[in-house]
Amino acid sequence: MADPLVSAIAAKSYHLIFNPISGPGEPGAKLMEIQAALESLPNFTTHLTKPEVSAQDLAQQAVAAGADVVIAAGGDGTVSGVAKALVDTDVALGIIPAGTANAFAAALQIPESYRDACEIIQAGHSQRLDTARCNGEMMLLVACIGFESNLLNRMDREEKSRLGKLAIVVNSFQELERIEQFEAQVHTDQEQWREMTTAVTIANTATASMVLAQGPPQNTADDGTLRGCLRSPN
Repeated sequence: MADPLVSAIAAKSYHLIFNPISGPGEPGAKLMEIQAALESLPNFTTHLTKPEVSAQDLAQQAVAAGADVVIAAGGDGTVSGVAKALVDTDVALGIIPAGTANAFAAALQIPESYRDACEIIQAGHSQRLDTARCNGEMMLLVACIGFESNLLNRMDREEKSRLGKLAIVVNSFQELERIEQFEAQVHTDQEQWREMTTAVTIANTATASMVLAQGPPQNTADDGTLRGCLRSPN
């Protein structure tokens, strides 16, 4: 009699979306390690992002091709791009942290080891996650303005590839030198604020690898809530 788990896996179609410019390390070696760790999966197809073809574009193509699982191998931008194509579908998202910060993977306690992350995918472990919308776009991790937004937007791709997570630390000190105050108005169903601040961060989940989105331990990606953080200018 066939193993029902093996039969279920064999029936699935897996698509890997790999971002070759995400995170430190040589992309060819990273891809070979990931593919070797996933080689036992059947119906397995690999796609590489390009400047003119985003992770979201490739994920949408994978869904149209009948994918059951789409695996994002890259950083938070790659994961978010793939997730945008999968939200409100029955297609599962697999995550292999191959970027710089890998904040969302860390929040889900997905190990940084490619092989260990691939084992989670092969085992079929899954959970439903919250998403939100900001300016019409799906939000998976955080939405922020001020200090943290400027920090993330101004980091150079080459610097992130060369320094890894250290690039966040280096640029944080640089950003502190040009930090500016602004007036923020925040309204929720229960409260509202209007005050001077240097940063506003709304987090779907808290993670130590984000600068301001720390929050309480119970702030998880499946708790149905968002947490806000306002940084005082003092």
